[in-house]
Amino acid sequence: MATLSQTDAGKTSITMQVSGMDGSHSKTRYFYWQVYRNGSVVAETSSTSAAYATTHSKTITGLSSGVSDYSVLCGIYGDAAYTELFVLLRAYNVYTQADHANPSVSYLDVSQTSKGSKKIDCEWYASNVESGATWWLEVKPPGGSWQGITGAYGTAKNGWSSKDGVDLSSVWNGFGTYSVRVFVQNATDYYDSDSTTVSMTSNDFAWTYPKVAGGKFNLTAAEWNGLWTAIEANLGRSYSHTKAVAGNTFTAAMYNQAVDAIGKGTKVSKGGTITAALMNALVTNVNKM
Repeated sequence: MATLSQTDAGKTSITMQVSGMDGSHSKTRYFYWQVYRNGSVVAETSSTSAAYATTHSKTITGLSSGVSDYSVLCGIYGDAAYTELFVLLRAYNVYTQADHANPSVSYLDVSQTSKGSKKIDCEWYASNVESGATWWLEVKPPGGSWQGITGAYGTAKNGWSSKDGVDLSSVWNGFGTYSVRVFVQNATDYYDSDSTTVSMTSNDFAWTYPKVAGGKFNLTAAEWNGLWTAIEANLGRSYSHTKAVAGNTFTAAMYNQAVDAIGKGTKVSKGGTITAALMNALVTNVNKM
């Protein structure tokens, strides 16, 4: 027994298929198609199939987008005048696609342009992107909320896209972990996004004067305070500590404050020895924050 079903849908078209026809029929068959909605014919057309065919498909155009309640009536005839009716078939809940579809966004990859920079390089993959679609980036700084970025938007495309040198100065909240997401939008309410995080780190700190075992302690107030600048930059916030002053004594307590702030290292007891190895370890650990 022949059946009628929908096999595809466009924004203004539908494709219908008749299956299960008698394959022994040796003559051309004639099909008359009518599309109904709310009791009225909104489209009609005709087609033919070759002899011995068991299936036949027809794409009907000129319909409205985003409709899900069309019904289709198909009459199969033995003559071109449509007087010799073989069978009438009907299909319900036939649909067309909406004007727009959701794009798909994936594989967002974000990296800091260079260590110590406030800029990021971004790359992502998008599919099902329609003509005129747009993209934009949003960033959430440490302890902050999602915000748009000046200049970080454009025309979207299918495939890989990239945006290098995105400046985070407008949302900057110190070095640390930033969340980044990219949106691709075909139209209002038709969009997708992907997100990831990026670690924004400060420039590597280095002692002005090398700390060498057996040599002079050779630590200046400017150096110690510079170390703290790097620590707070990597923390993304200020940290209560004793600032060094030229001519004052450097103490175990001051050293231990740095260990605590970094979250890694060996503390020294009051009166203990702060070796070159311990001082160099501070630098190694702060640069890994």
